[in-house]
Amino acid sequence: MTLEEKQSREGLLDAALSCVHCGLCYHTLPSLTESERFSDTCPAGLYFGFDAYYSPGRNELARAILRGEYPLKESKAIEEIIFSCTTCGACEATCRYVNDTNVLPVHVTEGIRALLVEQGVGPLPSQKKFAESVKKVDNPYGESSERNMWIEDQSRRDKLESDVFYFVGCTTGYRYQDIAKATTTVLETTDTDYSVSSKEICCGSPLIRTGQLEDVERLVRENVKVIQESGAKTVIFSCAGCYRTVVKDWPRILGEDLPFETIHVTQFMAEKMDSGELELNEPMDMKIAYHDPCHLGRHMFPNAVYDEPRKVIDSIPGAKRITLDREMDATLCCGSGGGVKAGLPEYAEYIAKLRVSEARNKGADTFVTACPFCVRGLEDGAKKEASESGDKPLEVIELTELVRRAIGGK
Repeated sequence: MTLEEKQSREGLLDAALSCVHCGLCYHTLPSLTESERFSDTCPAGLYFGFDAYYSPGRNELARAILRGEYPLKESKAIEEIIFSCTTCGACEATCRYVNDTNVLPVHVTEGIRALLVEQGVGPLPSQKKFAESVKKVDNPYGESSERNMWIEDQSRRDKLESDVFYFVGCTTGYRYQDIAKATTTVLETTDTDYSVSSKEICCGSPLIRTGQLEDVERLVRENVKVIQESGAKTVIFSCAGCYRTVVKDWPRILGEDLPFETIHVTQFMAEKMDSGELELNEPMDMKIAYHDPCHLGRHMFPNAVYDEPRKVIDSIPGAKRITLDREMDATLCCGSGGGVKAGLPEYAEYIAKLRVSEARNKGADTFVTACPFCVRGLEDGAKKEASESGDKPLEVIELTELVRRAIGGK
C-alpha cells in the first residue's frame, strides 16, 4: 500500500477482508516460544481482554466502518480500539508463518486511523498534542531548543561532504542524548567520517503511526534535502523507529527510491567488528537479555535485524546473553509503539512491566535494546516491576551505550 492507498476505502477494505479470523495471532506459535506463560504477543488484547482489541476484531471493525455499518460520530469505543494498537506487527508475523496470504493488519490499522482522523474521529488527546508540536517546532516533544547541543566535536555539525550522515532522531536528540554520544563514539572509534545537522527534523514516524498525515510529506522532503546537502551517501540510525520510517515509509511518500543508503547502528557495529575496526575489550560481568524493537525486527521483514545485535552482545568479554521465551518474530512489544506511550500511558507501562518480568524470570540483570523509545518504555516498566516485586530495578540500557563501555568509554 502507498500512503494514499492507506486512506483509500477500497484498498483498506481489501486488506481487512484478507483476514480469515482464525485467531492464531492471539498467541505466538508453540514453535517460537518455550513457555505457555509467556506466549501472549498482542499487547492490546493482553491488556484489554476483548476480541475487538486483537487483530481479527480490529479488522472486522475496520470492515464495518469502511462499509458504513458503524456510526463514527462521538464513538469513544471505536477511538480506543483503533488507537490502542501498538502496531507492533506480532499478528502480522504469526500470519506469515501459518497462512499463505498477504494479510497486513498493521497497514489496516494505520490506514483506518488516517481515515478516521480525516473524518474527525481520533486520535487520542495526547497523540493530537505531539502532532501539534511537530507542526510548530518540528519535533513531538515541543522543544524549541537546538537538538544537537550534545555534540562535543562542533566540526561535525552541518559538515559538508561527509561519508556518513548520522540521523539522530527526536527521542535520542532531546531525551536520550547519551545514546547519541555513544553512537558518535562508535563512529569515531572506527574512523568514520560523519556529520550531524542542526536542520534535521522529525522523521514523521509518530504522525504516520497515528494517522495524522497532513504534515508528513513536508517533513520527509525537508529531511531528504538536508541529507543531500551533507553530501553523505549513507545514513546511519540509532533509533529503530526512525530507521523503519525512512526505509519503509519515505520511498512511498517520495514516490521514488531513497537517494542514499541506510544502515542501523547495530548493523554498522557488527560489520566493523568483522573487519577488525571495532574491538570490545572491557570485561563486563552481566547477564543480558536482549529486547528486539518491533521497528527493527518484524517491521523490517524480510530484512529483520535480529542477528547483528546479538552478535555484538556475544562479543562483549564476560557478558552472558540469556535467551527469552519471546524473541525475534515472537517478541512482546515494549508497549510504547503506535502512539500508545503518549495516548494510554498506564497500558504502555503494564506491557513494559510484563516484558521486564519475563527478563527477570530468565535470570537477567540487564535488559538491552536498540531503540531509545524502547529504552524509555522499558525503564518505566522496570520501575513498576520493581515497585511491585520489591526487587532492585533491572538495568535497562541501549546497545551502543553498552558498546561504549566495552571499548573503554564511560
